[in-house]
Amino acid sequence: MAPQAAYNNIVDKSSPSVAMVEAPFITNIDFNPALKSGSPALSGAAFAGTASDPFFENVAFRGAVGIERWDLEWTEYDPVNRAYKAQDPSTSVNEEMFATLAIAGRVFPNPTQDASTVRYELAHDDVVTVRVTDATGALSTQFLVNAPQTAGTYEFRLITADLASGIYYLTITGQRGTITLPVTVAH
Repeated sequence: MAPQAAYNNIVDKSSPSVAMVEAPFITNIDFNPALKSGSPALSGAAFAGTASDPFFENVAFRGAVGIERWDLEWTEYDPVNRAYKAQDPSTSVNEEMFATLAIAGRVFPNPTQDASTVRYELAHDDVVTVRVTDATGALSTQFLVNAPQTAGTYEFRLITADLASGIYYLTITGQRGTITLPVTVAH
């Protein structure tokens, strides 16, 4: 889409240095997308017409940048030296809480290498579907599809030997509720 004069947009492709960004091309922890003092993008913003909604903060700079680092709260620029660990899911079931839940369950051991045990409890008779999806939501396998089950405890083995290492989600769905349990596979 071409720049629109009504929005005071400009495109200057002559040189990346024209924008006067602190350190945009550094590929390490020193990356800094903030604007330098004197950058043409620090002024010229217009809040006329459709952009005058009180929801938006009126600022002088154009775009989503300014002199201050707006990105540090939610961006990780050093993933190589950062430890990313799966959160340890809670494996305890509060008995009082279970009385109000339609479905409660757990997976153990978790993380797993080759197999885990899945144990779930139905507070009432229900029609149940049990499936495993990967982190993108793609179906890996289904164990039950609309299977009538009476109230009680059920258990089965979840074989993970053929799954790639990663986080999967075991979802138990009934007409009275759904529970999703994370399963970490680490080969």
